[in-house]
Amino acid sequence: EIYVSDSLPAFRKNLLKEKAEVYRYRFTNNYRNIGLHRDLVARLAEAFEFGEKDVYYIKLLVDEILMNAFLHGALEPGKDCTELDILLAHGKLLITVKDFAGREFDDYPFHFRQEKKHEKGGLSLIEELSDDWQVTNKPGKTTEVSFFKTASGN
Repeated sequence: EIYVSDSLPAFRKNLLKEKAEVYRYRFTNNYRNIGLHRDLVARLAEAFEFGEKDVYYIKLLVDEILMNAFLHGALEPGKDCTELDILLAHGKLLITVKDFAGREFDDYPFHFRQEKKHEKGGLSLIEELSDDWQVTNKPGKTTEVSFFKTASGN
């Protein structure tokens, strides 16, 4: 495990207690599917009481983690699959993206960007715009990135 959140497991558990809506999609890695699923999550967030600014941030976050799965987790783009899990309750959202390449995860670039405070992409963007996040890597098997966000009332 690379970065493990203290609060994300409890957030997931509470969402499930609240009888959150659960959606799971498995799709082939390609640019079209990234856009389709990013927009799907945005529409779901709107339906679950997220405001315009939150929906914009959610689209950025989902686009980033789906693109990471496509660029770093697909051994054969166009053939490999990505899984997208969405848990939603009113004003609460948990997203998990899993790729099945399980490439060794190098967290050095993330920590380097944090120290230098430049380049707001990748995990730095996820850290900045989400309430919390985590990365779990099982080399040779899977990489999973999760984040959660609560509505800010905008």
